[in-house]
Amino acid sequence: MLVAEIVKTFVPHIVELHNYSAAHSLSQKTYNWNTLNQKLFKKLGFTLTKKDMEDAVNCVPDTIERILRLLQLNIAAY
Repeated sequence: MLVAEIVKTFVPHIVELHNYSAAHSLSQKTYNWNTLNQKLFKKLGFTLTKKDMEDAVNCVPDTIERILRLLQLNIAAY
């Protein structure tokens, strides 16, 4: 999961990459986003809404940019 790899670059001690697998199916992508939300984002002080995760899985325009910006701000604050 690319987002987990990005966080590992900046905050390596809070990420366990084995929790995330390469995903092509919607169910696996949803699982990865839920895992990110529960295990990683929560440690950084924020969580995504169910709609944000669904939009990311379904590649809704501007969703990932919004999530990455939120991630950037929270990594900086961490």
